[in-house]
Amino acid sequence: FDNMNILVQNSFSGNIFSEKQYEIKLAESDTRYKLTIRPIEEKTRSLILIVDVLLNKETFHAESIQFYEPSGDNTHIYFRNRTYNKFINPGLFE
Repeated sequence: FDNMNILVQNSFSGNIFSEKQYEIKLAESDTRYKLTIRPIEEKTRSLILIVDVLLNKETFHAESIQFYEPSGDNTHIYFRNRTYNKFINPGLFE
């Protein structure tokens, strides 16, 4: 799971294209970009076959991420009702 953690971290920081552990393809529609990410390493491929990331073309914010597993299972994460840079009272963490 360390490799997938690095993949997710790099996708948010913009460093995903520097990783040589994944084959990455880009497709686009009028409103979205779709990144299809395939692990090259056999160890990682035994856990995840493909990760699809849909990005809003205007904002580059992730709209959804879908993980496809070798077993046939998949996980689809949708990002809805997003709030950015909302003030959080520091007292909540005491």
